Amino acid sequence: MTFTTTTADVGGSEMEILHFRPEGAGPHPGLIVCQHIPVAHAGLETDPWQIATGERLAAMGYAVAMPFMFH
Repeated sequence: MTFTTTTADVGGSEMEILHFRPEGAGPHPGLIVCQHIPVAHAGLETDPWQIATGERLAAMGYAVAMPFMFH
């Protein structure tokens, strides 16, 4: 499973958001997952825990958004 990355403008600063989507047609329940520390402060995509957690939750049928809180 893979993720996609988008950005959102938050107070004039771009915040990266990782999205993990379950397979199949929705609608799907959604979750917002905060990042894991200490690794994720260097970027969510560099944290194996973040990726594994997003993939695991998406495999369970959840649409997952992980915003990078330290943008």
